[in-house]
Amino acid sequence: DKKRARLNVINHLLSLINYKDLSPEPVELPPRQDDDEKYVRSPLEDQNFIPEIY
Repeated sequence: DKKRARLNVINHLLSLINYKDLSPEPVELPPRQDDDEKYVRSPLEDQNFIPEIY
């Protein structure tokens, strides 16, 4: 069927590319500050949301 044919083509094309793992080194974060009370979230009207189709 078409779905398996497409997946086979994608798999074949990806197998032609040499893959090298490029995972970044772990990042060390400083300890969190206790400024949680100062944070104020912006109103929902000012925010953009992406609709969930699937």
